[in-house]
Amino acid sequence: MACDGCDRSRAMGYKFCIKCGQNFADEAMVPVHTAENKEGIFKESTLRQLVVPSMIVLVIAILTSLVIMLLDFNATLDYVKGEVVDIWVWLLTMFKLVKLTDAASQGFYVFLAVVLIASSVLVLWDSKEFFRPGEGYFDRIDKTPLFWLGLLFGAVLFLEIVLSGFFSLIGMGIEIPGGLLDMTLEEALFKLSEAAVWEELMFRMLLFGVPVTIVAIACREKGALRYLFGGFGSSKLTITFLIISSVLFALAHVDSWGVSKFFTVILGGFMLGYVYMRFGIHVAIVCHMINDFSMVWTLGAGGVLSALLLLAILGLGALNLPLLFKKTVKGIRNVKNLPQTGFSVAEVDMSLEDAGSPPGAHEDALTENRLREEGEPEHQDDSQGPRTD
Repeated sequence: MACDGCDRSRAMGYKFCIKCGQNFADEAMVPVHTAENKEGIFKESTLRQLVVPSMIVLVIAILTSLVIMLLDFNATLDYVKGEVVDIWVWLLTMFKLVKLTDAASQGFYVFLAVVLIASSVLVLWDSKEFFRPGEGYFDRIDKTPLFWLGLLFGAVLFLEIVLSGFFSLIGMGIEIPGGLLDMTLEEALFKLSEAAVWEELMFRMLLFGVPVTIVAIACREKGALRYLFGGFGSSKLTITFLIISSVLFALAHVDSWGVSKFFTVILGGFMLGYVYMRFGIHVAIVCHMINDFSMVWTLGAGGVLSALLLLAILGLGALNLPLLFKKTVKGIRNVKNLPQTGFSVAEVDMSLEDAGSPPGAHEDALTENRLREEGEPEHQDDSQGPRTD
């Protein structure tokens, strides 16, 4: 199913949609169902059905997190009032910008809570097709953020646990920071909310979105500032910054957790960076919240519910590994055919330069591209006088 970026990408001559990654060549392949039938139970149409239970569990996890946060909101505000909060940025090392105390600390927690609630609502709203069964159901939900959270989160968490077990066997166990396991509910709500929101603002928006936005501005892309919030789609440029930001995200955890943590966190970094690149910062924040809030579930809803949620996420995640593997391999193979930047002016500039275009062709191409984006006709017939509509 086409997304709202497919038509624009086709018009610009791309082989893939710069937003959802749809391979336009696949649309012309008639015998797709024949190939899928040869794959047996591992055909993609079957594997996609296994993601639905994961989506249901994640909706429960999101709602559980928000309910606990709201029920304990006043108590957490009282706790935060006595805390000194450091506002920081991370550029190969942590730089502390300002300290917040008393009412300022409380205001910061209100900001975190509002962002978490708003991001969760947006994810569910963007995934409303999940709640609308009917014809073409799996094709529709395949393009929603909740589907990709369902596919990625449990599978990546399962791989992280397997890696952690391996490092423990070879004597490189992960070092848990002191005091992390002894937090109260209020302390956990504040610190884990801060991690979910602030780390995403730093590592996704600052180290990923800002460079992409700068390139977009340099390429004279219309509305370039919107790329700060993600959702700019796949291109060779964005894949490069996805890798860089994920590596830096993993390095930032080494000091507190040990060297082996790098290899598990980098998987999470790729997951968070991908959903940010494809859907936006709100999806990355919700994904990070679910990842960190297991202690909140335990303290706020009891160990039984927390254990059931985690077991369901891990078990379903293991079942989703074949589909994740198929989509990952397909995505890696498609990287070479992605556009350089995904920005219209930059692509026009490069295509004209490569073709050795004659003078004046550059301006004509830019005009044609702007008209295409704005949905205006390329030529106007003035034989009947100027248009007045």
